[in-house]
Amino acid sequence: MKIKLLFIFLFFIPLTTLESKPYTYQQKVNQGIIKEPKYTMCLRKKMIAYKGGLACIYQGAGKTFEMEFTDVQTSCPRKYKCVYNPNGTEPNIDDVMKSLRDIAK
Repeated sequence: MKIKLLFIFLFFIPLTTLESKPYTYQQKVNQGIIKEPKYTMCLRKKMIAYKGGLACIYQGAGKTFEMEFTDVQTSCPRKYKCVYNPNGTEPNIDDVMKSLRDIAK
């Protein structure tokens, strides 16, 4: 009798009422739903004083370039992890500042 009831409950329960748990972050990465960025170690290439602050240009593997603006007191770290972006061009500080001024207008 118990086996028949168990059989009825197991096989005749509508599947729409059963809910699955959401995927974990690692499962999403493994399935390709989330793409983690690749990182590389970037070393400081230039440090230029610019209007009361510092503009630091970093270079990493595969011609990866990053630019960071900081205060003079804070200074720029010698190296840090940056997102791998191969075959980039070295940023020009004057062009970046000009584009920022154009956006502000």
